[in-house]
Amino acid sequence: MPYELIVKSNKEICMDKGYILSPKDLCGISYIPELIRMGISSLKIEGRMKTPEYVATVTRIYRKYIDLAYSEKEFVFDVQDEKDLLQVFNRGGFSSGHLSGEPNRNLVFKEKPNNMGIYIGNVANYNAKKGHITLNLNDNLTIGDTICFEKEETKYRISELMMGDKNIDYATKESLVTIGRMKGNIAPGDKIYKLDSKTLLNKTKSTYANETRKRALSCAILVHKATPVTVSVWDNNGLKVDYVSDIIPSFAQKQPVTKERMIVQFSKTGNTPFTFEHFDIDLEDDVYLSIRDMNELRRNILEKTTCSIIGAFRRTSKKDPRRCYESWIFLRAVPQFPVFLQRIFLFY
Repeated sequence: MPYELIVKSNKEICMDKGYILSPKDLCGISYIPELIRMGISSLKIEGRMKTPEYVATVTRIYRKYIDLAYSEKEFVFDVQDEKDLLQVFNRGGFSSGHLSGEPNRNLVFKEKPNNMGIYIGNVANYNAKKGHITLNLNDNLTIGDTICFEKEETKYRISELMMGDKNIDYATKESLVTIGRMKGNIAPGDKIYKLDSKTLLNKTKSTYANETRKRALSCAILVHKATPVTVSVWDNNGLKVDYVSDIIPSFAQKQPVTKERMIVQFSKTGNTPFTFEHFDIDLEDDVYLSIRDMNELRRNILEKTTCSIIGAFRRTSKKDPRRCYESWIFLRAVPQFPVFLQRIFLFY
């Protein structure tokens, strides 16, 4: 939201205005090696209101540099990767936030509250009658890209791109081009930004196009009287998890549990990343199992399955945890060290 900073003395004076509480996007890639050395084992990416393309791009690039930090290679942030991150979303460029521990004078971007895109040039000439804009490109441009102008809230999708009198599908940086079908509050000198790159979006979508949201599992359940219920799950990728519960079924006084009822309860996987596609149930006659018991069995086996999958990817730091704790004690004594990093050390 836009705000005004008012100073009250004899009269009210507006010292500043705009989106003065909107920080730039935080980019912490250059700090990854240091965070790993500190013992950090998990990073949270802020993508709550972002697109799938944003999440896919950010995770792809951070995965690359986490792997690089664990390798013996030199840790260098590739310019193209930074450009991809900026293209997929940025608000006034990137900031290192408070990671450096120094006062950050470059934290807020007050001009605009949403995606800034990438600067691709200034309007050199605008023919309002024809809707033609001429500019010298500061970045590549493709039919299907989305652009905006500094004085316009409207987004425009490129549907006509020309070089001279010839229609083209793609133009490279430093090309003099004309964009057609542009109408609005546009004037020579206005800055133009590319909000979406069709090339990057297509590349990103291909990384998750065939991805299934649910992991299919097979399930075997053994339910006998006076014996703890056991559950096993597996899939076609070599996963195998066994669970022996402390639930012991009793003799059914009225209505015994049925295989059909168990399948219904176990299939309620909700918002978990799993689904059951096959059941093999060894059920003794006249056995009672409550809905509460079945729900508990399902939750526990899925939780154990999740831990098994995650555990296969967990890495261990070469740092001695005792040295990390000693470092924390030292850093607590340094007043300017970021408070949140002090808390990270305490958590570790």
